[in-house]
Amino acid sequence: MQQVFFMKSCEGYLKNKIMVINKTKQLFGEFKLQGNWTIKTQSFEGDYCFNGNIYISREVHLRIDKKIIFQMVQITKLLVEINNGLDYLIVFENSKTKEKLFFIDQLSKAMIESGDFLPEHNYCTLLFSNEY
Repeated sequence: MQQVFFMKSCEGYLKNKIMVINKTKQLFGEFKLQGNWTIKTQSFEGDYCFNGNIYISREVHLRIDKKIIFQMVQITKLLVEINNGLDYLIVFENSKTKEKLFFIDQLSKAMIESGDFLPEHNYCTLLFSNEY
């Protein structure tokens, strides 16, 4: 129940902060998450939906608060919805430590719809940039 409340308040906050310039160019802004993390503006567009299973590296699991991980996933899913897809790579950066987290999707919408991939190939991974 607490998780659902957190998700709804996170979505409400984000919907007030996100601006879409036009269909081909999106503006992420500098979303400030707990723990000094921000999502970086994407360089490329894509049709990745981050809708598969989510895997988290051991290092992320040990070092990043679960609420922050949950926020990162929810922000990504909301941006997918607003922009009808994203690039396969989302980058989060800690403003104090300058560490980066990569959230990587394996299959695009087109790849999934092609039928050439098994459902278990549709997954996303959250890891530190130095683990990549």
